[in-house]
Amino acid sequence: MARAGLVQRLTGHPAACESVYVCLNCGQGVYDGGIPRKAECGCGLTWLRGEDGYIQEVKDRVSISRLEDVFSVVAQVPSQPCPHLVSVTLGVFDASVPSSWKLGRNVDYRKLGTDLLEPWFLCRQRVLGLGDLFEIGDVRFKVMAALPNYGQVTQSTNLICYQSLGMAPIREIALGPLQPPNSIDSPTIHRYLHGYPRHFHLSNFHLDQYLYIHGYEFVVIQCEPNNGIPKSDTSLRLCSDTFHPAYTLELFPDPETLPAVQGVDLMEDFVLPFFQGWRRPLVPDLRFSIREVGFHVVNMSGNLHFVTEFTDIRLVERAVRLSIEDFLRRINRRERSGTNLPTRELDLLPTDPNARLCTICMEDFKLQETIKTLPCCKL
Repeated sequence: MARAGLVQRLTGHPAACESVYVCLNCGQGVYDGGIPRKAECGCGLTWLRGEDGYIQEVKDRVSISRLEDVFSVVAQVPSQPCPHLVSVTLGVFDASVPSSWKLGRNVDYRKLGTDLLEPWFLCRQRVLGLGDLFEIGDVRFKVMAALPNYGQVTQSTNLICYQSLGMAPIREIALGPLQPPNSIDSPTIHRYLHGYPRHFHLSNFHLDQYLYIHGYEFVVIQCEPNNGIPKSDTSLRLCSDTFHPAYTLELFPDPETLPAVQGVDLMEDFVLPFFQGWRRPLVPDLRFSIREVGFHVVNMSGNLHFVTEFTDIRLVERAVRLSIEDFLRRINRRERSGTNLPTRELDLLPTDPNARLCTICMEDFKLQETIKTLPCCKL
């Protein structure tokens, strides 16, 4: 999987479109979220509203026996009113992506966003919810995270797509409770997993899917393979430890993995899109990556916790605590690996007072001084 993904906002406002249209038979409202999907009306007829707004009756009743069937039907009808989405994260099913949107065997997410996702979202107002499966043409997507859990995609929505998905059978799955499950057992969860076609995912570097099962919340903490479909012989394990909401979280970004381009906001461009809309479990001292940038959990409020929209997330500049010897060893290690840091003479002092102090020696920069800068440095 290509680690570079899509993180962007739409370049314009989506065209107006109601998420509910009128049944041509009985006049009741039929929900499709602005997405061409088969929807059953209460009168018993099935309808499909195309991208052109034309409504046609579908003779075949909605029948879901395979996961493939879910992509073309309305799986859930959210309550109203419908909020605006702050962020939505999509996974794309690799086998459905044509070669024109791939780089070798990996998905070219930026091209996929420019050529397919952005025109589709601008065409009309779309409503998406957590766990939704939908199609754009023949390309299949899954809503992996959303903040709030469902809502309208607008020009201000952070649109994220970075993970390729598949439909391999899941051999083993482990769930961790987000509160003590006093009255739910493994047979009940087995019936939940197999009562309706479902897709589960678990990234290689973090935990990122949570479930509501009969009023209880669980997070997927193990999945083999890391995404796919549970089968009748899938092994299920319940973790005895309970995860709790984290009140605070301090992260240290690894300076050796920071992007070389200037003007990047780590919090807005990396950290918040990574956490918004998820229930990501974290443990102290965990090291993980966000789009190739490494982060280290240096402090959090407890041992088994998950991040919510109320968690106070902070980035810490732990580099100021390094000794000069530690810093020089780090620089030498980078130079030996062939990533020499640039050295130049400082001919202009920064206008920002906070940028005039060297975070290593804690002294002000001086004109005509020879300096060596990290790729993230804005001097």
